[in-house]
Order: sequence, then structure tokens, then C-alpha cells
Amino acid sequence: MEEGTLSAPTRLQQLRHTYSFVAEEDVVELPNDVQVLVKYLLNVGETEPKISVASIVGMGGIGKTTLARKVYHHETLKHYFEGFAWVCVSQQWQPKDLLQRILVKLISEQSNQIMTSKEDTLARLLQQHLQNRRCLIVLDDIWSTEAWDCLKDAIPVSEHGTKILLTTRNRDVAAHVDPNGYHHQLHFLTEEESWELLRKKSLWESNAAGKMFPLYSH
Repeated sequence: MEEGTLSAPTRLQQLRHTYSFVAEEDVVELPNDVQVLVKYLLNVGETEPKISVASIVGMGGIGKTTLARKVYHHETLKHYFEGFAWVCVSQQWQPKDLLQRILVKLISEQSNQIMTSKEDTLARLLQQHLQNRRCLIVLDDIWSTEAWDCLKDAIPVSEHGTKILLTTRNRDVAAHVDPNGYHHQLHFLTEEESWELLRKKSLWESNAAGKMFPLYSH
């Protein structure tokens, strides 16, 4: 069945699909990066500026999404924010699709209305829902300033309300979304971290092979 002929229930299942899970088996721990981002999102630092947008910036494959996942699932944030939404933007995006995916995560009980509403109605619905609420919205792998421009009027971010955590390869995109936000530049792995990643991957692959092909002694 082609995408254009998908039924509403099937389309809804697609919109609910998330990539926010954490794959622990091949992750090098980056506790400092996680704690710094969590602190900014909570606005608990005494010397740091209060921000409404935090950006993770770095080249492809360096671990931006992995870091964002660990922040997204941080226990402290679960108790601070009232709602959570994770959407992967990528290079192929449509405004209505992004709005639908965010709304389905935040107010799933209104899924039928979300699936049948027009783009301007979706924007108003999102704006109304976020007003006076603390929600965390992750925009993963955002490539262009246009993607943010189509969302910004519908997402009323503030220092003490809804916050945005985004990942991007382009520092100009981060600066466009919020020039006064916190821009977290990911560094290349050190030699020690590279060896740790290799060790974890080798251990996980060995364990996986053992589960798939168990050896029995007689």
C-alpha cells in the first residue's frame, strides 16, 4: 500500500513510532555532557543564563542523537516536565506531519481530531496545549532553518515553560532557532573513549552471539 493510501489507524501508528529509546550496549558514557544539558534545561545553574532552547551540534555519527536520548530519559526531567515529545525531522519533512507527530505524543487522547485537522488548526491546538505548561520537545536531526520557522509560532517556549532540545549538524541552524540558547558542541572521541566503545561493542556482540547460538554441554 502506498503512503498516500494509508488508512487513518495505520498512519496513526506511524506517527506514534518513536526513536527516543536508549540503546545502552554500545554507548560510551558521557555523564558530563548529560548533566550539563539537564542543568540548562532545568535552569538550575547560578551563573549560567536562563535558556528555553538547548542545541546539540556536531558532525554526523558523532553521537548527537544518543546524547539527546539520554537527556530525554533523565530521571530528573521526568519529574520536572509535564509532557514529552520526540520527533525526527531529517531532510524530508512536512509542516503538517511534524505538528501531527508532536501532538500525538503530547495529547494522544485527541488522536482522532489530530488526524483529521488541517495544518492551521493543528498549529493552534499545539499552541493552546503548550500555553502555561512545561513540556520538553526534542527535534532530532534538524537540517534547515525552514523546518523551525514552520513550527516556531506553534511552540511558545520560555525560560520556565516549554523547552526545546534539538540536534543538528549545522551550527547556523542552532543559532537561528535561538541565538541566545545553549549550544553544546560534541567533540570527537578521545583515544580512551574509542577503546571503551570498541570494548563495549565487542562484549555486546559476544553476548548476542551467545544468546543466538547457545553452547550446551553434555
